[in-house]
Amino acid sequence: MTELADVRHNEGYSLAEVQQAFDAIEKELWQTVCGSAYEPRQVIDMLWELHRLMTTMRNQFAVSYAAKQVDVQKRMARLKERFFIYRHDRRGPESEADN
Repeated sequence: MTELADVRHNEGYSLAEVQQAFDAIEKELWQTVCGSAYEPRQVIDMLWELHRLMTTMRNQFAVSYAAKQVDVQKRMARLKERFFIYRHDRRGPESEADN
């Protein structure tokens, strides 16, 4: 999930878009399990395990994706700060006299 979060983040997908994909996959899996010829108790057990697995996957993906997003925001803040310093340092006495 960590690797997938990195890939999807770098490709520009939003967290909501990926979560929608997880929802679609889970829905299809539920329909497949419910349409199976297993005993009702087995179906219930499979649905429970499927739900548990999908929840774990969603959570791990979201945490990894959010960490990637925070990292990008921190790098952007440092870049903005460096640009501000660069612009400020380039202003010579003649620029300050204009103000």
